[in-house]
Amino acid sequence: MDKKIHFLFVVLFMLFGSATVIAQCTPGDSISCPDPEGNGQICPDTLEPVYINVPYDQEITFMAPEEIDTLGITAQIHHVTLVSIEGFPEGLDWQTNAENNEFTAGIYYCILFSGTTNGPPGTYPLKIVVDVYGIVLGNVVKLMTTEDSTSLSLEVKWDPNTISEYSGFLKKMWPNPFSDNLYIELTEPIESSVLLQVYNLLGRKVYEKTFTAGNRDMKLRFRGSFLPDGIYFIRLKYNGHQYTGMVYKQD
Repeated sequence: MDKKIHFLFVVLFMLFGSATVIAQCTPGDSISCPDPEGNGQICPDTLEPVYINVPYDQEITFMAPEEIDTLGITAQIHHVTLVSIEGFPEGLDWQTNAENNEFTAGIYYCILFSGTTNGPPGTYPLKIVVDVYGIVLGNVVKLMTTEDSTSLSLEVKWDPNTISEYSGFLKKMWPNPFSDNLYIELTEPIESSVLLQVYNLLGRKVYEKTFTAGNRDMKLRFRGSFLPDGIYFIRLKYNGHQYTGMVYKQD
């Protein structure tokens, strides 16, 4: 599949982290990841979404093109190197099988994209900076530094199959479905504070409140009458513990 060189560079480095540890992965080849146009290749070209609290592990094959067209001038590429990357969700990690994250043009490499995140859900825009090195008059020189902060993002989603069961500090939530008020009962009085967050199915936070110590009846109330009908995710954080649950809003 043809791709412009800038797009290839940006997509490649979306998948990389700055770790120097060599990834335990196996790159594809010209059969599993063909490059008929000689413009470089990445396989697969679409990443699977990341689900909260679900271990994520995916191998990516990449080959940098051997030439680049810059301002109408064709230059031979020697290698590309990652400089920095920002914007990834906490808990995920990126490793490659290339030493110092330097990728020689025309050679297949692999990227291991892995980890577990607790979110929050949503779209994570990424900013990636890479250096491109070429061969000029027999010498390896840096041709350019490219940066992209708008076109790429990583999708983090809830997985309803991994919703936590009631345990620890949470006793129950009722009614479910709820119409106006959702009550959250704890197993003990609040000693510090409880953070309550509510997300919709698109991963957008629609409500947040911190309940402070002194709630002796161990019961929280979420006034959700302003929400349209649908499915919502409740997240509670208390004393270093976290709970995620799914509730239904129905008038």
